[in-house]
Amino acid sequence: MTATHEHLPVWNDAQIKRFVFRHGLFQRRGVEFFAAEKLAESLVLRDYERDDRRICLECDGWQRGGKCFHVTQGTMPNVSPRHEPVMNVLQRCDFFKFSTP
Repeated sequence: MTATHEHLPVWNDAQIKRFVFRHGLFQRRGVEFFAAEKLAESLVLRDYERDDRRICLECDGWQRGGKCFHVTQGTMPNVSPRHEPVMNVLQRCDFFKFSTP
């Protein structure tokens, strides 16, 4: 599978592999097929541009029901336990850790 974006050359093997992994991960986490595809594609561009922000949905701390492990465990200082992670907003988090296959 190769794809292009107006700012991105043809994808290399590593970009394709990350896209496929993220697409599947997002679907397993409840995102509809085409929305997961669009989100995974946007992250290829984010990586290409070396943007260091992340989305909660790609974090290893994401739990079923859309909760953040670190929030539910009370390990994030100054964050209410009722805080809801935002699955598709780029942000920085000191507790972020990539979900891996």
